[in-house]
Amino acid sequence: VSTQSTGLPSPGMGSGPSIPDGATECDLRHKGLGDHGVREVASALARSTTLLRLDLGSNHVKDEGAAYLAQALELSSGLARLYLISNQIQAEGAMHLARALKQNTRLQRLDVSENDIRAEGAGHLAAALEMNSTLHRLGIYGNKIQNDGARQLARALERNAALEWLVLGENGVDAEGARHLGQALAQNTSLQVMSLDRNDIQAEGAQHLAEGIRQNTGLQRLHLAWNNIRTEGVRHLALALEENSSLQWLGVRGNHIQAEGARHLAQALEMNTGLQGIEMWENELGAQGAQHLAIALECNTTIQQLGLYGNGIQDEGVQHLAQALERNHMLRVLGLGANGITDTGARRLGEALEHNTTLEALDLSGNKIEDTELVHGIKAKLAANKRRKAGGSAPDPEPTRLL
Repeated sequence: VSTQSTGLPSPGMGSGPSIPDGATECDLRHKGLGDHGVREVASALARSTTLLRLDLGSNHVKDEGAAYLAQALELSSGLARLYLISNQIQAEGAMHLARALKQNTRLQRLDVSENDIRAEGAGHLAAALEMNSTLHRLGIYGNKIQNDGARQLARALERNAALEWLVLGENGVDAEGARHLGQALAQNTSLQVMSLDRNDIQAEGAQHLAEGIRQNTGLQRLHLAWNNIRTEGVRHLALALEENSSLQWLGVRGNHIQAEGARHLAQALEMNTGLQGIEMWENELGAQGAQHLAIALECNTTIQQLGLYGNGIQDEGVQHLAQALERNHMLRVLGLGANGITDTGARRLGEALEHNTTLEALDLSGNKIEDTELVHGIKAKLAANKRRKAGGSAPDPEPTRLL
């Protein structure tokens, strides 16, 4: 591919890091390239017929560098994944990349997280999404797009039928932005993963998303950690889960849900047939919240992963969960780290594992368990469960930290 008249240098003009001939992947993170260095990389990209993945994270790339990469994307036919995380790209740079997306038919993943594209830049990318039919994953985490940017992206989601992942965490989005996204979810059928971690949608925003989830049949994972949705917000989500059967994973870490919020989710789990995992770390659930969830686990047949790290469950709450484990035959991963559990609670879990044959991983880190023999016994039972599932061929595993 010729680079003449494109603003890109000819082969051999630069001496900085570039793309090796024949490479399919190239990791150039933290190389201090700047726009000048990226210009050389873009030139190599335009000529490459093999490169599929390029990572230029943390390279002080600005709008000029983004323009060079956009030119290369218009010339290159093969690149499938481009990562530009933690650079200095603003709205103009996003405009250049959006222009390329309107023409490029091969790029499947673009991540511009932790830049500074703001609402204007999000608008450029949204306009491209209305025309692009090949991009599957878009990361815009930490770009200050706020509600206006969310609104423009939501409008694109109503028309785009290709995007499967959208990461919008830490963007200053509140309930208004969630309203636009909820309306988009009601119409969109292709999006599988939406992440809104570290925004501030609160209970009202959770309600808007819940209204979209009721009608949505494609979304599989919803990440809402640290959004201050509280008990009322999770109540709206729980009511939606009673009707929705496509959502498989819900992340609501650090949302002040408390025991009453756990009760709402537990009631939904008694009816829901699609959800497979819930992350509820640091939600002040206490022993009562654990009891609500334990009751649901006794009848639920789909939940495989449950994360309850840092919820003050203590030995009392563990008693309820242990009883549920004796009857539940689906849960595979249970996170109980940092919950004030002592040898008493751990012993009860060990007893439950005498009857449970499905739990394979149990996180008890950061608790007050001192009996090492007891811990080894729990590990052995988990390993036996894992070997049983694998037909006797799996090695003894260490219990893994959930999520």
